[in-house]
Amino acid sequence: MVTLKLLARLDQASTEIMAQLNENGRKLPLDQYLKYLNTPELLNANASFYSRVARIGDGADYRGVGLVSEWYDTNLHIYANILRRIRPTDKAIVVIYGQGHVPILKSLFATNPDFEVVEVKDVL
Repeated sequence: MVTLKLLARLDQASTEIMAQLNENGRKLPLDQYLKYLNTPELLNANASFYSRVARIGDGADYRGVGLVSEWYDTNLHIYANILRRIRPTDKAIVVIYGQGHVPILKSLFATNPDFEVVEVKDVL
């Protein structure tokens, strides 16, 4: 079954990524680790997980789409909550979130003309 094979591949990929993240978290200084976590390659690898989850299901079963929709919904709520906290006098904000949230949040802020997204590597 395609779904079981896909789940097995996703589980294997997640296990490998987590092992790599944990290893680098132990050996890198904090500033280097944060830069590493925010590299385009690693952010894309994380985001690709959700792109592949959308494939789960068959026919009228869109279970994977439902899971990805919930993930986007969570991130849209995070984004709205951040926007609601910003005051007109604020000149800059810092958003610190788990690495899995970064691709979606970054996209939302990057497409909002009221914001300029600054990369972690440029401030550390």
